[in-house]
Amino acid sequence: MFFKCTYSKIVWDGVNSLLGIVTDTRSSNWEWESMFKLCRTRCNLSEIIATYTCATVRFIWIERNNRRFNNVSQTATVVRARLLKEIKIYLQTQLTMVKDNTQLRACVKKIGLVLDYKQKDAVHCSWEKPKREVFKINTDRSVREEGAGYGGLVRDSEGNMVVGFSCASSIKSVMFQELQAILKRLVGASFMRLQAVVVESDSLRAIQCILKKEKPPWFCEDMVVEIQMRAQGFQIAEFKHNFRETNKAADYLAGQLGVVDICNFFVNHIDEKLVVILKEDSDGKLYTRLLS
Repeated sequence: MFFKCTYSKIVWDGVNSLLGIVTDTRSSNWEWESMFKLCRTRCNLSEIIATYTCATVRFIWIERNNRRFNNVSQTATVVRARLLKEIKIYLQTQLTMVKDNTQLRACVKKIGLVLDYKQKDAVHCSWEKPKREVFKINTDRSVREEGAGYGGLVRDSEGNMVVGFSCASSIKSVMFQELQAILKRLVGASFMRLQAVVVESDSLRAIQCILKKEKPPWFCEDMVVEIQMRAQGFQIAEFKHNFRETNKAADYLAGQLGVVDICNFFVNHIDEKLVVILKEDSDGKLYTRLLS
């Protein structure tokens, strides 16, 4: 009823207009789910959205209690104006140094806050060749409106591609596809009788799950267990997180969506764009990454 009540809607629309929140309005439940998702993200913008959301509920609840127990009432316009004024003052006192980004700056400007911004640190990174007789596996996923899939490649110590692969899938889960890519390539490496592999993915969460540092989603638990078991079949099997900038070859292959549940393998016949990426990686091209 929160989003449908005339009184609540006047108050909330004022907050929504200020913050520019985009939510799923199919129903109240969908709208609340959208709000919870926005508030769960660990960033200053989410903190601001969460503060205004909680304050809106609190102010409306106080107004309800005043009407019921004290026979005192205020119009929705008055409550909305008081809410916006008080939360602006609260945020100004609570937020000092914030991480800089375009969305946050736009929001802060609309609210009228004066804040100091922490500039992002820059690091340089490049794709690193594996040691001699060790093969590096890079994997990635692709989840888009038109379909989902995963892909990757195996390279030797000189940076040469031994084999690449690309598979389409009907399951539109980022985590599922990340782990699926790692598992399928481990299976392939085993068939190729490789003895030492380093597996890299730009999904930190996937790597953390494999290393038992984070619990995987329930629907990925069996895959994680199988990855861990198959890793024991190699003399060396390491799992590492890499930056997205150094995972371009795997990202490119993951985006080559084809027929669902059919994998395409690449050995010699690769297009010019992938050739360029492989050459840049092999030459140690440096990328600049801004840390949040």
